[in-house]
Amino acid sequence: MPATFTLRPTLETNGSTLLIIGKRDQLLAPATQKLLPKEVTPPIWSDMVKRNDPGDSGTVAETYTGSNPKRVVAGVVPAKHSRHNAASHPVAIAHIVQRTGLKG
Repeated sequence: MPATFTLRPTLETNGSTLLIIGKRDQLLAPATQKLLPKEVTPPIWSDMVKRNDPGDSGTVAETYTGSNPKRVVAGVVPAKHSRHNAASHPVAIAHIVQRTGLKG
């Protein structure tokens, strides 16, 4: 089944939670940091992304902004995969989303 991904230079933040998932180096890239609300400064984001080892099932770190979105979550997937895991880390992504408590 084909899938279509759309990349936007800005994010629509009408929800209460902004979840950004990626490998550590992708999350620390300047392009990703430009998507963050102004309350989440580069040092805060860097600490969130580097805080825990993603292991095999990924890791989550979050902060609250006091504005919209109220909660910003960094979901870090493992940088490496084995021959039994897909490079896209679907299991890690599922675990990350489950840990955030998001539905849908």
